[in-house]
Amino acid sequence: MPIHEEHLARLRTAKRQLEDASFLIRAANAAGQPLERLVTVLPTQGREAVTRATRASLDKGMDWAIATIGTAKVSHPRPWLHRSVVTASGGIGGAFGWSVLAVELPFSTLVMLRSIAAIAQEHGEDLRDPATRLQCLAVLSYGGTTPADDAADTTYYAARAALTTSLHRAAAHLATAMHGGQAPRSAQVVATFISKVAGRFGIVVHQKAVAQSVPVLGALGGATLNNLFIGHFQAVGSGHFTVRALERMYGEDAVREAYEAIGT
Repeated sequence: MPIHEEHLARLRTAKRQLEDASFLIRAANAAGQPLERLVTVLPTQGREAVTRATRASLDKGMDWAIATIGTAKVSHPRPWLHRSVVTASGGIGGAFGWSVLAVELPFSTLVMLRSIAAIAQEHGEDLRDPATRLQCLAVLSYGGTTPADDAADTTYYAARAALTTSLHRAAAHLATAMHGGQAPRSAQVVATFISKVAGRFGIVVHQKAVAQSVPVLGALGGATLNNLFIGHFQAVGSGHFTVRALERMYGEDAVREAYEAIGT
C-alpha cells in the first residue's frame, strides 16, 4: 500500500539523520582545524590505543546486551541526560588527552547504548528481544565507513545489508544460548558480529581520537567533541529505528524504495 505522506515526512527526516550527519566535519569545526588535519594518521601507539578502546567498548556493549535481556524496560528517552553524562566524561578525558580513551570510550559507549535503547523502545522495539539489543549495537556501525567502501557502500541500506547475516546469526545464538543457560558471547558468530561493528565504529572513534589530540581548549574541547559524538549516534539511532518502524507497517521493500527515491 502507498506510504502515507506523514510517514514519508518521517522517512525524509530519518534519511537526513542517517546520511547527512558527518562526525568528521563537525569535529574539524569544533577543533578549529582544517578537515585534512583530522584525517592524518595517529602514531602507532595511538592507533593501537584506539583499536583496543574500540573493541573494549563493544565488548562492554555486548555484556550490556546479554545481561539486560529480559529485565525491566529502559525508561522514557532522556537524550539530554545521556548527552550531559557523555559530555562530562569527554571533559575529563579532554583534560588528559586521547591516552585516556581506553577508559573513557567504553563508559561513553555504554551511556550511548542506553540512550539508543531508549530511542529504540520509543519506536516500538521490544528490548527483551536479543535481536533488538544487537540492533542497538549495530547503530554504532552506521556512523562511519571503512577504507574498502566505495560510494555505493556508504549508504545506510548498504551498511545495514553488510551486517544482516552476522546480526541474525548472533541473535539466534544469543536466544538459544540464554534459553539453555550457556555462556553466549564466546561463539564465533557473536565475535564476527562484533568485529563487523568494530570495523565501522572504529572509523568514527579514530576521528574522535585525532580531534581530541589537537590542543584546542583542553577539557572544554573534549566535552565539545563528546557532545558531538553522542549527538551523532543519537541521530543515527533515531533514523534507524524510524526506518524499522515504518518497515513493520509497510514492508521493507516499500520503505527502501521510498527511501532511495528521496532526493532524486
